[in-house]
Amino acid sequence: MLAGHMKALRKDPRYKNAMIYVHIEANLSYLTANKTKDMVDKSEFYPVYCTQFNPSKDATTGVWSGEVEKAMYVQAMQYALSDGSLEYAADFITNDETIKGEAKNQLESYRRDVKLLPNGKQSVSYSGKGSNKKDDVCIVMQMLLYWGRYTRDTHEYIQAAQTNGWRS
Repeated sequence: MLAGHMKALRKDPRYKNAMIYVHIEANLSYLTANKTKDMVDKSEFYPVYCTQFNPSKDATTGVWSGEVEKAMYVQAMQYALSDGSLEYAADFITNDETIKGEAKNQLESYRRDVKLLPNGKQSVSYSGKGSNKKDDVCIVMQMLLYWGRYTRDTHEYIQAAQTNGWRS
């Protein structure tokens, strides 16, 4: 599925030469993250960059999402929703209406849930789940918003943007 999406991106004239950043959550396995990197690290997909962030290890593929990172993901989503920088793109790369509909439904269901715990404290979470719905798209969107901004602040990206005339 990922390789198919990458091929579709490269066929679209808007993304033919775009730098593609791949952010792989690796909490469960860096082996899976490495396999994913190997899948996209092919000349037909270049230029591709796989993010590396793990506070306890060096140079491992993927990103670690601890509680601090998850809170920052939510803040990135809140910021994007509040400033109007997110918008539904009717011209998705895919023509699969099922995928488009699922993405739209999950994002429309995204909300802040506050629950009162027996000890009197509040539990706050952000989700698109409910009524047998998944929220994978919302979680991925949060991660992409956060890591996208993080990536655009790196020296490597700034240098590539200046060299290629990208908006940053």
